[in-house]
Amino acid sequence: FLPVMKTLADATIRLASRHKTYDPKQTVSLLGTPRSGTTILTQIVNQIPRTQVLWEPLRPNNNRECQQAGFGWHHILDESDHDPKQYAYMRNLLSGEAIHWGTLYRKLFNPIDFLRSNRLIVKFVNANRILRWLSHNFPNPIVFMVRSPFAVVASQLRHGGFQHSANGSLDNCKRGWIEERLVREYPAVPTVYERVDSVEEALAWNWCVEMLFALQDIPESVFVMTYEELICYPERTLSELFKYLELPLPHGAIDMLRSPSSTASDGVEVAKPRQQIIRYKNRLSSTQIKNIERIIQEFGLHFYLDNDLPTHSEVEVSDGSIPRSRCHGKPTALQTVA
Repeated sequence: FLPVMKTLADATIRLASRHKTYDPKQTVSLLGTPRSGTTILTQIVNQIPRTQVLWEPLRPNNNRECQQAGFGWHHILDESDHDPKQYAYMRNLLSGEAIHWGTLYRKLFNPIDFLRSNRLIVKFVNANRILRWLSHNFPNPIVFMVRSPFAVVASQLRHGGFQHSANGSLDNCKRGWIEERLVREYPAVPTVYERVDSVEEALAWNWCVEMLFALQDIPESVFVMTYEELICYPERTLSELFKYLELPLPHGAIDMLRSPSSTASDGVEVAKPRQQIIRYKNRLSSTQIKNIERIIQEFGLHFYLDNDLPTHSEVEVSDGSIPRSRCHGKPTALQTVA
C-alpha cells in the first residue's frame, strides 16, 4: 500500500511542479555537515513567505535522477569540472524542474504551501565537497553552516541515523571514504586516515575533510556562519544572514530556536545557549574528546580546539592546515582506493 501511495504522490508532485516557475538566482542553498544545525537553519529560512524546501537532493539512494547524473555520497567537484549531466541536474534542481517526492521532507511539506511557493530552499549535507563548483556555476545565495566537530560527532553517535557507525565496526564506518579524487587533491589525508582506529576518530576525520573542501579557497559570495553564533547570538546572526539574503528577518524566526529541530533526537530539550554548545562534554568520554582533538590537530584545523565559540571570521583553513595539491585537475570516475 505504501509504495503505491508514494508512487501516486510522486506523480502528483511532478505534474504540479511542471506548472510552477522558480527563479534559480533566488534559490537559497544551505550547506553543512550532518548534525551541524542545517535542519534548524532550514526551518528558520523557511519562515520566508512562499518558500518550498527541497530536502537532501544529492542522496543517491532514493533519488534516481541524482544517480543518473553521476552524483555519489562523497562527490567532489570544483571550478574546473564540466560534466553536462551534473550541471543539468543541479540547474534543474535549483530552478524547480527536478522536484519529486524524493526531494521533499514530509514534516516540511504542505500541498497548499507548495502550490503557492515562488522561491526554493535547498538543504544539503553532502554538497560540501562541491561547494566551489556550486558557487562557480550557479549565482544563487549559498550559506555554509559550521559546527564544532566535538558536538557534531557526539550528535552523530547519539542520533538514530548514525547507529550503523556507533554500533557497527570501524571498517563499516570508514568504508568507501578514501576515493581517487580525494587522494589526488589532498595527498596527505590518507596518512591521517590510516591512523584512525576508533569510530569517533573516523567521524572527526570526515568532518575535517568536509571543512577542507568547503573552506579552502571559499568564494567571497558564500555566507559562512557557525551554529554556536546562531545559538548564542541569534538576533545578530540572523540579522546578518537575512541582510545577505536581501530579505527582511521573518517574524517568528528567532522563536524557532526555542524548540528542537524536526530531526533532533527524541527527548532533546533546548538548553541555555552556553550550555547547549558544550553539551557534548557530557556525551563524550575524555578519551573520545582526546581522540577527536588528535584528528583535528593532524588536519591543522584549530578554530574549535581552544574556543567553543569561534566567530565565523575565525573559521578558516589556515596555512598550517593540510595543503591542497596543485595538480588536482579534472577528475576521472571516483573509485575506492584499496
